[in-house]
Amino acid sequence: MRIDAIVVLALGAINYLKFMVEVYDGVAVAFCVFLTSGFVGVWLGLSYGESSEDEHGDR
Repeated sequence: MRIDAIVVLALGAINYLKFMVEVYDGVAVAFCVFLTSGFVGVWLGLSYGESSEDEHGDR
């Protein structure tokens, strides 16, 4: 389920970046790439953080 969500987020980000390239300049695109990568990183960190906390809780 998480893999499907990651794929959907990736495809959405790619389509969004294509739109940004057509409409705005490279600075806006770079900023959006930074925000997107940061959001995905935080989301993955929270997902793995919750699973690792569950493992520690079982011990």
